[in-house]
Amino acid sequence: MLSITRREFFLKTGTALLAAVVKPSLLLASEIQHVQPDRFSYLPGLGYQNMLFEEPKWAEADRGLDFSKVKIYRGDEHVDTVAILKVNPSNYTLKVASGYSREHLEMHTVEEWQQMTGATAVINAAQYMGDDMYGCPVAPMRVEGRRLGPRVNRHVSGIILAQPIVKGLPEISFLDAEYDAQYFGLKRVACKPGKQGECRAVDAEALPKAEQYWKNYKNMIQHWGILLDREGKIRIGSSDWQANRTVTAMGNDSNFYIFNTEGGFFTLHNFGRFLRDANAKKYLDIRTAMNMDGGYEADLVVRAPRLEYMSYGRFETYGPKNDASWPEGTKIKIPNVVCVVPKK
Repeated sequence: MLSITRREFFLKTGTALLAAVVKPSLLLASEIQHVQPDRFSYLPGLGYQNMLFEEPKWAEADRGLDFSKVKIYRGDEHVDTVAILKVNPSNYTLKVASGYSREHLEMHTVEEWQQMTGATAVINAAQYMGDDMYGCPVAPMRVEGRRLGPRVNRHVSGIILAQPIVKGLPEISFLDAEYDAQYFGLKRVACKPGKQGECRAVDAEALPKAEQYWKNYKNMIQHWGILLDREGKIRIGSSDWQANRTVTAMGNDSNFYIFNTEGGFFTLHNFGRFLRDANAKKYLDIRTAMNMDGGYEADLVVRAPRLEYMSYGRFETYGPKNDASWPEGTKIKIPNVVCVVPKK
């Protein structure tokens, strides 16, 4: 297996050829189910039509933690598989881990992060900076009570908060700037149509109140890219950028959901369409869904009492003529992760 950082990838490689061998996925029947990801050797076309998928069939990984894989078909073509982790906040919560500081940077694969933290599941966090601040979160983050990243980022459209230190607050809270503006410290300004993040500016009066609310929780991730909101709107425009995806969501059932794609079929807009379709079929009941970092960083590892699973991203494009996907077996090291841990 190849283990590198994103920086090493761009410094040492150009566009890579896709791996050509496809082997069937395996599900080993034992006391612990070892679920293998499906393997994809190419990127399907962009078209989102004649899409077919079944209702998730949940396997209990632990009490309050359920797992499913949903195969996505376009007609007869198997274009992707979505792994879904359903987290019940009554039993499990979230915490953020980071290897970034001004003086030092530690990068690890999600497997290494899982071993270091002892978490039941680990995913990649939001995007991070490059150059002189390599590894620093692009938006405010709280790591067990410690703030990382900028004080505010006006592009942010979603906030995930976990582990409240004040009684009466939900264990996991998912905020959307369109509906929960008072918690973002931002205000609307004039902008061009379609430029969502450009339509906000820092609100000097509101920001201190928003920061005080964030301090009610030990852990926080902020990012952008609301793929589906509580009114069923997809707030990401169409594009031709396909990649592996990690998406977080809150359901109307009060469960927290993690979606991780095993292939690179989905654009962000089309993943929003998938979630909207799943809601319409009543297969899911997603209230708010937000994109995390994608491409090589779109990783998920689960090591639960009754189920184990591991998937690394390798597909990343900047349009159909700029495919920067990496060979099968690549394991990107990342500086920031979100951990799923049992409640104390």
